[in-house]
Amino acid sequence: MRDTIAAIASPPGPARRGVIRLSGARAAELVAACVRVDRGALARDADGARPSLGARALFHGWFDDGGGTQPVLVLWMPGPRSYTREDVAELHLVGAEPLLAAALRRLLELGARAARPGEFTRRAFEHGRIDLSRAEGVLELVSASSDAERRAALALLSGGLEQRIAPLRERLADARALAEAALDFAEGDTGDVPAHELCALVLHARDGLARTLEFEVARVALPALPRVLLVGAPNAGKSSLYNALVGAERALVAPIAGTTRDWLAARWNAAGVEVELVDTPGLDPAAAGIDRAAQQRAAELVATAALCVWTIDAGAADGAA
Repeated sequence: MRDTIAAIASPPGPARRGVIRLSGARAAELVAACVRVDRGALARDADGARPSLGARALFHGWFDDGGGTQPVLVLWMPGPRSYTREDVAELHLVGAEPLLAAALRRLLELGARAARPGEFTRRAFEHGRIDLSRAEGVLELVSASSDAERRAALALLSGGLEQRIAPLRERLADARALAEAALDFAEGDTGDVPAHELCALVLHARDGLARTLEFEVARVALPALPRVLLVGAPNAGKSSLYNALVGAERALVAPIAGTTRDWLAARWNAAGVEVELVDTPGLDPAAAGIDRAAQQRAAELVATAALCVWTIDAGAADGAA
């Protein structure tokens, strides 16, 4: 029998509610060991306190974490009609991290095992609840850092790849059935299946798979992030603007012109679009020596940019860059 796994399923940080999820054959036993229900709230076992878990249910109760009790909302989803196709319980508790940690610790003490990253989705895949492409979509969704990545992950999660492959699988199955029938039965029993019809079915599936492969290769090999350069004269405030946008003191800021001699880059979300934001050395045609080399590098970067943001010192006497 596989382990019954448990994990906190809600994001870290304070919240009104937090969620602990269990999956496995002992999920009902663990819930019954920790949860008490009020009289009349749900069917109970012989001692009149523990919930009797059978069909799908949702009920309120009290969770005993070994050091105290806290209110809980239990969602009970017996297999195979659950995400993992195993018995699954979700415990909706107070969202304070210490209380969630105490509740999880109690479940582990009673025999649950801490779930590894992605293990619920892995069990869903192994039990046939989702295919491999949807499992990949779950991984990409939780790691998405932009709206574009989120949309691509949702398309994969909703079965976009499977929807393209399923008709091709059916065509190949039809071709196989026709070929086997032609081999196993006399011509008078099944009729002759022209070879060109079989070839047409197989070639159509082959071409469809080739197009699907091209689409997936293009999707996985995402192009580099569009590059946005902050450019302008030395000491125009590019590094200060860069630090403000990325939310960290990444670039050195000083009143001395020419402090930035190399470029700095960071991912930056611009209204839902992920870009590479680059701080560059100030443009100074009169620069010499190492400063001249920095100018050349800045010019090379400009050629690779999707957008250049010209930075001007608003406090300059002449208003120029």
